[in-house]
Amino acid sequence: HERSEISLAVDTICPHALVLDTLNSFAARYPHCNIKLYEGVLSGSEERFLRGEADICIAYRVPPGFLGEKFIDVEFVPVVNRGHPCAERRSITARQLMRERQVVISDSGSEARVDSGWLKSSERWTVSSMATAIQVIASGMAFGWIPRHMIRQELESGEFKALSLEFGGEKSGGLYLTVADADCRMTRELVAMLRARGAEDFSPDVG
Repeated sequence: HERSEISLAVDTICPHALVLDTLNSFAARYPHCNIKLYEGVLSGSEERFLRGEADICIAYRVPPGFLGEKFIDVEFVPVVNRGHPCAERRSITARQLMRERQVVISDSGSEARVDSGWLKSSERWTVSSMATAIQVIASGMAFGWIPRHMIRQELESGEFKALSLEFGGEKSGGLYLTVADADCRMTRELVAMLRARGAEDFSPDVG
């Protein structure tokens, strides 16, 4: 029995190319299956999955009551625009960083909201999307931790500079893959395709 629709709730830090290319390959096999792709930040994707609105969840953790698996690791880099005062500084301390404006992305969930990462700056701008955070950084208004795959071009061109911190700096965040109904053949097939593409593009740590 073929399903007419499959829905996914995916955290916005998951690489778009990974998800969209996989969905395109899946659609070639099942052209009559409609796809719904919901994006969320932190608990947003998990909430939608727990409400029964998604068949597959890719989120910062395995939703309570389900069995899931580690999918990929996403590397976050603390960056500024090349014209920012911190761009050429070396060994920036936590105290110095606290005096700089930080842009952070808000949790899109409506219930138990989650904070993630370093949030100690005395001045923070909170935005609702990673794309807006990148624009804020590009304008030289703030620093922020951004997934490396989202700003690879800006880093390579020198438009963005990775901050040189005394301690810390780059960090890794895991994404987990969870399925609502593991008995559905089409869902299992899509998960296998996602898993294969994730293993091809990323090398998550075991555990």
